[in-house]
Amino acid sequence: MMGAAVFPYIRTNGLAAFATGVRGFTDLLVLVPWIVAGTLAHETLHGVGWIAAGGKSFRSVKFGFHWKTLTPYAHFTEPITAKAYRIGIVLPGIVVGLLPAVAGYAFQDPRFILFGALFLGGAAGDLLGLWATRKIPPATLVLDHPSRVGCTVWTQPEEVS
Repeated sequence: MMGAAVFPYIRTNGLAAFATGVRGFTDLLVLVPWIVAGTLAHETLHGVGWIAAGGKSFRSVKFGFHWKTLTPYAHFTEPITAKAYRIGIVLPGIVVGLLPAVAGYAFQDPRFILFGALFLGGAAGDLLGLWATRKIPPATLVLDHPSRVGCTVWTQPEEVS
């Protein structure tokens, strides 16, 4: 996904133009704060998506850090519909990954493209969760797994006659 975001710019403008365009952005004193901010936004957007789509409160979101894998996480602690769960899964990839990359192309700014590409790559695990839930009916209740990618099917929706 990262390559798909960056490749069209490099193909059109050349690798040298891309490298020149991102040179200041890749300075660790610039890059690290942007990565931290983007990561916090990514995890917060998971919670916001689940809250907005699931009609629950912010108290249902648990944020933390897996020290074993060195990754932050957002975990929704209540069952929500599979549809609401999917919205919470894809929201960060769109807002922190896709939109900055598109803005980078619109403004011809490789820094935005790189930032978007990094966070599209960061959303790869989220896409696995989306793929894993593709066959679950939208109204089915699911419970976000507290330590793994994905969820547990909580109940099947009742048939309405």
